[in-house]
Amino acid sequence: MASRVFTRLRPDLPVEVWWVIGVNTAVSVIFNFVGIFVNLYWWNQGQPIFEVSLFNLFSTVALFASYWLGSYYLYRRDIRFVVLLSGVFAGLSFIAL
Repeated sequence: MASRVFTRLRPDLPVEVWWVIGVNTAVSVIFNFVGIFVNLYWWNQGQPIFEVSLFNLFSTVALFASYWLGSYYLYRRDIRFVVLLSGVFAGLSFIAL
C-alpha cells in the first residue's frame, strides 16, 4: 500500500530529470545557507538592517533573473551555451567576492 502511494506522489520521469531536480534542490539549499550566514555576519559587524535587507532583495532578484535568462537561452540556444554562460557568471561572482 505504501509503495503505491509513493509512486503516485513521485511522477515517472527520466533519471536525467530527477538528476536536474536533485542538483537544483542542492543549489537552493546552499544558496539559502550562504544568504543566512552572510546576513548574520553583516548584522554582527554592525551593518544596519536596511543594508542587510537590500542584500536579500538583490539576491532574490538576481536568482530570478538568472533562472529567467537560463530558461530563455535553453529555449533559444543549446545547453553548451548555457553552461558556458553559467561558468562566466560563476567566475565573475568569484572575482567580485
